Amino acid sequence: MADIRINALTEASASVTTDFLPIDGSTGTRKLSAYSPTFGGNATVSGTLNADGLLNVNNASYGMVVNGAGISLQTAGSASIRYQDAGVSKWWIYKLSGDARLYFRDMSNGRMQMDMIPGATSSAAITNLYSSVAIDSTTASTSTSSGALVVGNGTQGGLGVGGSIYAGGSLTLAGTASSIATSSADSMARIGFGLFSLEQGVAIGLSRRLNYGDALIGRNLQGQSGSDSYITSATTPGSGYGAFEIQHGGVARILVGSGATTANAVVTPTVAASFTTTTAAVSTVLQVINSTASTGTSSGALVVSGGVGVAEQIHAKYYTATSNIVAGFTANTHVLDYYSGTARNVVFGPDASTIGNWKLQLLRSDASASIDALTVSNVGNGVFYGSVKTAAPSGGTAAAWKLGTVATVSPTSPNRTIEVDIGGTIYYIHAKTTNN
Repeated sequence: MADIRINALTEASASVTTDFLPIDGSTGTRKLSAYSPTFGGNATVSGTLNADGLLNVNNASYGMVVNGAGISLQTAGSASIRYQDAGVSKWWIYKLSGDARLYFRDMSNGRMQMDMIPGATSSAAITNLYSSVAIDSTTASTSTSSGALVVGNGTQGGLGVGGSIYAGGSLTLAGTASSIATSSADSMARIGFGLFSLEQGVAIGLSRRLNYGDALIGRNLQGQSGSDSYITSATTPGSGYGAFEIQHGGVARILVGSGATTANAVVTPTVAASFTTTTAAVSTVLQVINSTASTGTSSGALVVSGGVGVAEQIHAKYYTATSNIVAGFTANTHVLDYYSGTARNVVFGPDASTIGNWKLQLLRSDASASIDALTVSNVGNGVFYGSVKTAAPSGGTAAAWKLGTVATVSPTSPNRTIEVDIGGTIYYIHAKTTNN
């Protein structure tokens, strides 16, 4: 049938059997294809627009395709999808011209939430998150491939964290070459146990860094980068510092220092103790806080399997009495003293007058003078400086006695007498130089 103008239709429900609808335009009658219409301007659909085919939105530079597979945006430059709530923008997903990333922005506060970078042919894509990630799962981790969050494939794939990590359970290092490393400015890994200042907690790192790279575990003490010096970590009013160091050559040392400290100031620690495979040197006081009594060479507060070398004196308390045994090694002087209270009573040591001789001396209680008691010479001879008292003879009484010289008598040969002082009285015992 012929074209019919819409304003010439007599009924709103008039049937039109052709493929075109007549439109009365301002410049004349135009035709609108009813099969595949083309709009040069805008089209408004108040109801539902059902499309069995594709919905294409095109102009010279971009396009959008909506089909059963989803929405496809095709552009030579920037493109975006915006989600609004009552006319207010909430989310914005977009791509910028010349930038391969895809961005996700929270428009409520104008904050970037995430961007995704396409991976190269030999690498995985990278996703950067700019907000917190909550994983609502209670799955426990028992390996590198289990848990609420698994990074990598169980054998590969690292995790980089720019801030702190809080773990409510244990931290297990499962690799055969597992390590805790630090790339911080001072190259020290710190364990704070709830205290996170540089002064507090335990620091693990390197000392003597220039030439040795010794291992150091300490508090407020660390090695200085580029040198073999030590520096304190923090400025403190008087907390001091200390560390345990294992040196490159196999020596283990305890380093200490007291007083106020200044951050990054070079210090010279006191070596409180030094240990090697053959020696252990303690340069400060070493105390064994134990009250176990010694009943043999394998019991007591301190048990030494080998020998003990002592350069100075030893003070020991004998039982519960206020007496001491003092031992030391000083040239030509005593090595063993016995004190009763504070008074020195007995001295046993080298004889200062004769090198090689040993002497036992008895001292007055006021220590103003000494009395020689016994000397043992370097050839084995002994000299008593007082009387000798033995057990009582059979049927008699014990008394102190002194054995004197041999006296001559008349006739002289072969007769002699031997002087014996018993109780202050001299007796002469007859003797002969011949046995007849």
